[in-house]
Amino acid sequence: MASVSSALMVRVGTQTIYLGGTTTGFYATDVLSGATTPGERVGSVTGTPGPNDISYAVGSFMRLRPSDNQAVLDTHGNGLFMLGFPASSLPVEFLSFNGTPPAKAICSTGPLLKKWTTPALT
Repeated sequence: MASVSSALMVRVGTQTIYLGGTTTGFYATDVLSGATTPGERVGSVTGTPGPNDISYAVGSFMRLRPSDNQAVLDTHGNGLFMLGFPASSLPVEFLSFNGTPPAKAICSTGPLLKKWTTPALT
């Protein structure tokens, strides 16, 4: 039985991905259910151990850079690995969008003026 030494939660759209660094490698799941939590091994490029695979190295540390959803995975003996997740966009719901065209067909005084509102601004 593997023990968990590090954990990380990553938000991808509306889904949360849970990563666990264990004594037998890194695992990921989107469901937490105690001792019956399913998990898939993370970091195997070819499916067999090799120089570019995390393999069964102890997953000792993880850190997420939220600006672009890039995670750094630190192993005991196999080095550092980067793991990328799709970047999450802020949930924005536009209520309205109005553009004011310039008075002249060719406007040399500045850009088109635009105004938008979101629920947070109303």
